[in-house]
Amino acid sequence: MKDVISGIVASDEASFRRFYDRYRPKIYTVALKLLGEKTLAEDVVQDTFLKVWINKESLPTIENVEAWLHRIAKNVILNMMKKAEYYKVYA
Repeated sequence: MKDVISGIVASDEASFRRFYDRYRPKIYTVALKLLGEKTLAEDVVQDTFLKVWINKESLPTIENVEAWLHRIAKNVILNMMKKAEYYKVYA
């Protein structure tokens, strides 16, 4: 995994693709279970991996990449839920 992370930090798209292919199913499954909608789960996956790419320079300092990735996804999901609740109340 260190070679993949090094590749991501170097902006290697093939390394990022390997990372994405490895973790996408887990993130999607969690998001689908919590949100109950395929489109929203796909949005969570997209937003999560976008945040990884934007913050790729911090990857080498992260001890548990999988836990970090799940935390990002969890925050994306919580933000979606908050927005949905806001629109129910104020829309």
